Amino acid sequence: EMWSNLHAAVLSKEMSVTDRAGLLLDAYALTKAGQMEPSALIKLLSAYREEDSYPVWEALKQVLSGLQNVLLEYGEAKDKFKAFAAKIIKVPSQKMGWESKDDDGHLGKLLRSLLIDLQAKFSSDDEVVVKEARERFDKFLADPLNPEMANILPAEYKSAVFMIVLKNATDDSPYTQLMKLLDVVETVAEKKIVYNSLGFAHTNELKKKTLEWCTSGEVKLQDFFYPIGSVSASGAKGLNLTWEYLKEHFHRIHKMLESASPSLMAAVVSYSASGFTTDEKASEIEEFFKQNPLESISRKVSQIIENTRATAKFLKRIKTSSDFISSLESIDS
Repeated sequence: EMWSNLHAAVLSKEMSVTDRAGLLLDAYALTKAGQMEPSALIKLLSAYREEDSYPVWEALKQVLSGLQNVLLEYGEAKDKFKAFAAKIIKVPSQKMGWESKDDDGHLGKLLRSLLIDLQAKFSSDDEVVVKEARERFDKFLADPLNPEMANILPAEYKSAVFMIVLKNATDDSPYTQLMKLLDVVETVAEKKIVYNSLGFAHTNELKKKTLEWCTSGEVKLQDFFYPIGSVSASGAKGLNLTWEYLKEHFHRIHKMLESASPSLMAAVVSYSASGFTTDEKASEIEEFFKQNPLESISRKVSQIIENTRATAKFLKRIKTSSDFISSLESIDS
């Protein structure tokens, strides 16, 4: 009954912004700690489907993204959760739209960017979303240095649009266009947007090509790990591909970074080994770095292994929850 009352207070917005955000983060922490049923968290999440406050959406993004990561390789639940999350973000995304408005203010602009980021995660197969992203992508790529393009494709959601287009490509042309864009754009920030998007290419071949290209010496050392991160962030296939690539090319990459700051190797290892969800993978990572020790970032490696085991524990709880999957299908209940 308590959760039912809280659900109603969130949906009606009787609860303050701070309390709505705090309640969700507390519920997520309790669920991860095994003190709240995963299905109860899902039911609470469904109360936020008309949320319009940026601070609350920051909390929602943290929880939705966290659950997506935990369910990365749990097939049936992963797909149902994606559909569930798409429903949560649908109405607020439609209300905010893609065009800036005179009364946006600072928080309105941030909210639009956050919701488009979430659409890239959860609604990238929605025909309306794909059409909007593709139109903006094509207009921008036709004249990328034109200052007026900032209205067509603002920097704050450029990466999300690139990701949506790459995921839905039917050939290699969007990927090729973005690679060419790197020769045209003038700032490091603009290049970084491309680097953070390339890994979302629609085929494993292009994902692998991205890894080979960014570790070939063609990308500056201080930036080369961004494309690696984009491949691993693109989904289960991308993460596995990145980890296998690091294992295969470990000595070459290590040598490439031998005189660089340890933080660069830490970034490569973090992007390549973080995000797995099983005890078996945690043990595999542990064994690999026993055979190939990295003293300067041993703490980072330990944290990755520890986090993977914690995620595996959380996933086991979700798998043994009798009504988790059914709760994902009952958003309106």
